[in-house]
This record gives sequence, C-alpha cells and structure tokens, in this order.
Amino acid sequence: MKHNFCNKFLFAITTFCFFSSIVNCQDLSNVKQYSKYITHCNSRTKTANKKIGEANKKYLKKYFKTENKLNKKLCKSNPNLADYLFSYSNNPIYFHQKDTAISYFLNQRSTAKEYSASFDTLKSSVEFIKANKDRYLIDSLGLIETMTNTLKLDQDLLHSDKLQNVFREKKLIMKELSESHPELRDEFKEFDKINYYYHEQISEYQNMFGDLSNIDEKVLKILKGNSEFKKLLSGNGQLSAFSTIPQDWGNNIEGLQTIVETKGFMNTSVADLGSEAKNIVEKNMKPMMISMEKLKSGSYGNVSNAGDIPSFKPSALKTKPFVDRLSLGYNFQLNQSNYGFPATATTGLQVDYKLTSQIKPGIGVSYILGMGSGWDNINFSQQGIGLRSFVDYKISNILYISCGYERNSLPPSNQKKELGIKNWNWREIALGGIKLKYNTKVKLIPTMCFQYDFLHDEYNPPSPAFVYRVGWEFGK
Repeated sequence: MKHNFCNKFLFAITTFCFFSSIVNCQDLSNVKQYSKYITHCNSRTKTANKKIGEANKKYLKKYFKTENKLNKKLCKSNPNLADYLFSYSNNPIYFHQKDTAISYFLNQRSTAKEYSASFDTLKSSVEFIKANKDRYLIDSLGLIETMTNTLKLDQDLLHSDKLQNVFREKKLIMKELSESHPELRDEFKEFDKINYYYHEQISEYQNMFGDLSNIDEKVLKILKGNSEFKKLLSGNGQLSAFSTIPQDWGNNIEGLQTIVETKGFMNTSVADLGSEAKNIVEKNMKPMMISMEKLKSGSYGNVSNAGDIPSFKPSALKTKPFVDRLSLGYNFQLNQSNYGFPATATTGLQVDYKLTSQIKPGIGVSYILGMGSGWDNINFSQQGIGLRSFVDYKISNILYISCGYERNSLPPSNQKKELGIKNWNWREIALGGIKLKYNTKVKLIPTMCFQYDFLHDEYNPPSPAFVYRVGWEFGK
C-alpha cells in the first residue's frame, strides 16, 4: 500500500512539473513576442499622434481662413448677420484662433467618442501586458512610453471628435443660411469640404490600426485565447458599458409604447391632419430618407453621420499622402530585324502619379540594348538611352488610353563614324494607343501596351510604326 501510494505521489509530482514546464516554456516564448509588440505599438501610436496633430493644425488653419473670409464679406454686405454669427456666445472658438485656448475650449465640449475596434483592441492589449509585466519580463521604460503614447492617442482621438463636431455644426449653420442668403453658397461649400475631408483624413489614420503586421497577428492570436485578456476587454474596453445592460432589457416594456403602437399613432395623427398636412410631413421627411439611403450605400467614404454627407462629389484621393498616390512600373519591348531576330531590346522604368481616379501622368527612363544582326551574329552593345513622359486615361478597370512623348539618344551609325561624327542623335517619338491592366489582388499588376508612333517616318532609317510593350506596375 505504501509502495503504491509513493508511486502515485511521484507520478503526480512528475505530471505537475511536466505541465508547469510547458506553461513556463510558453510564457518564455511569448516574452519576445510581447516585447516586440510593445515596441511596435509604441511606434504606431507615436506616428498616429503626429499625423493627427498635423491634420488638426492643417484643417483648423483652413477653417479659420474661411471664417475670416466670411466675416469680412458679411461686415460689408450684412453687418447685423456678421455681429450675430461672430459673437462670442455663438462662436467662441473664433476668438481663440491665435492662441492655445482652443484645446481648453474643445475639452469643455461633451461629445460621444467614435468607436474604433482596432484601437480599442490595441489599447486593451497594452493594458493587459502592463498588468502582467513582471510575469512576461517586459522592459518598464519601454512599456511606460508605449502606455503614455497610447493614452495620448486616446485623448487625441477624442479631441478630433470634438473638432469634427465644430466643423459639422458650422457646416449645418451655413447650409441653413445659404438657403436664405444665396451669396453665401461658396462659403458653405468651403465649410462642407473642410468638414468632409477632415473626417476622411482622421478615419484614414484610424484605419492604420486595422493593417496588422506579423507581430500584431501573432500576439493578438495569443491574447484572444487568454481568458484574463477577454475579461479585461469586456470590463475596460470602449464597449464595456454594454456589458452592464440588464439581461431583461427589451423584454420588460411595461409603461413603454411598442413600435407598432407608435407607428399606428403616427399614421392616425397624420391622417387626421388632412391630405395637405400629410404631404408636408412627407416633403420634410424626404431629405432625411435620402440621407439615410446615402449612408447605407457607402458612396461617401467612412461617413456615419448624416451631417457629414457632402453636397459635392468628393475625391477619394484628396486625403491620400503623396507617396501613396505614386506607383512604379517596368516594361520592355523587342524590335526585330529583317531576319526575324530581335535586333534591340528596350527596357524602361517609370513612375506615375494618380492625379484623379481616371488620370495618371508619369515619367520614366529607358535603355536600349543591341543584340546583334542575326542568329549567327549575337553581339550585345549599348544602342541608346531615353527619356519618357506619358498620360494614362482610365476607360474601365482593365482598359486605358495611353499617350506619350519620348526622346531617345542614339549612337551614330557606322557611316557617320567613318566620317568622324561621334555625337549621339536625339530621336523623338509621339505615341498614342491603348493599355491593358489586369488588376489582381496582389500589388503586382501585369500590363500590355499597344501604341502607334506618329513620328516613325520622320527619320532615316524609319523607326517601327507600332510599339508593343509588356510589363508590370507595382502599387494599387
């Protein structure tokens, strides 16, 4: 009996030690992941803080510029309206445009914070790792810096929501005024643009947290399986308030009207008012219904508030950084000789800029490689260099009209060399044709271009009339 008891006791201890070692190994394997994740989060939040701060300054400058222009205009045409709109009680922020009191003014405003699931997860994950820093051996200084930047970003996002409300309120005021004062329609459009593009810019920065790197995906995968993290997220996350809703909420409707009763009451009341009143109600409800349909369609970017729906056709590229509107490309072409042999091979590198959703101008350089005179005389040599400019106009997702102007510097012919002429000659090319782009899910896009050279017979010997190029473009 004692022997069996000792065996069982030793087996239990061995099992406990084995599983403890597994847990410890898992913890040690997660230490490096968490450390990298904290460093990465610090970099992301610091970048976001900088970008949001720059956006706030940029759009506040535009806002006050438009405000000052409006004030000067109204002081001449309608002084009473100017005194009303730019009084301190109606427009206090206008009087603090040149000092630091704007932050204080915005902090006094109460507003609902727009929810960002990706940032909420990031903030909760940093808080969880901070609470377990001793267990995961996280560097305290790095963690404190990350937590500081995360809390600052949380405040900056709330600050941007309040600033958005200022822009939105001004837009709605100007919209109402422009209906009774047509001369203010231009100013209304300016406030409308500021309100819309500021919202899109901040939303774009918030979406940065949705682009997860490898370290983000690894750590979040680990945390999603952690019961302690789930508990923290449900208790301290931005949506944690919903966890306090009573379980019988929505079931106990004593003393409350149901939706059916409310609809019945409205239909009866409107019918009692007569057909004319019914038409008035329907007329007043129509703009709201149109706005709701626009919100549902998703045709206006990330707007979630009817007050942010623009009265103009917005450009999706307006808030894109310069670098994100550039794309690189590579193409090549073969020019055959009379013997079916590719006499030269031209390779080109290019960069284009997405000016609008349809127009993409660009520039490039090329190099012409000589390949010999025939299959029995293969000889690689330098045959020229070139400069390129072009414009692509989008017809559909695949088809583009492509036009370009190029200049190639070619070496002198053998006859000219015998005469002592060593200068290279410039040959101009004017191209027009079509380009096909096969849009794939990856950023590498294959292209084919078929163009006609309008200057092909201006030189002796003439260059090929038709130019066929294949290549790739890197970017969206």
